[in-house]
Amino acid sequence: MRAEIWLITSRAAWETFKARQPTPGDVWLGADVLSDVERARLQSTGWKFSVFVDVLDPSDGEDIADRMNTVSEHHPGATVLVA
Repeated sequence: MRAEIWLITSRAAWETFKARQPTPGDVWLGADVLSDVERARLQSTGWKFSVFVDVLDPSDGEDIADRMNTVSEHHPGATVLVA
């Protein structure tokens, strides 16, 4: 089974994702999705975060596609899912 890596585009997307995916995993976030304190607390429970330095625009399909490519470069062979 291929690894799944999530790209979370907004705080609202995180809340929905977290409610459906309570098991820790690898997640990429926009800079505004979680605070440093929130990420630290979640990392202590097994979550692994990579954070873009800027805010993602979920309505910008080209930008999201570029971000997905970045995630794929860092996780070859993984399936990149977007929320």
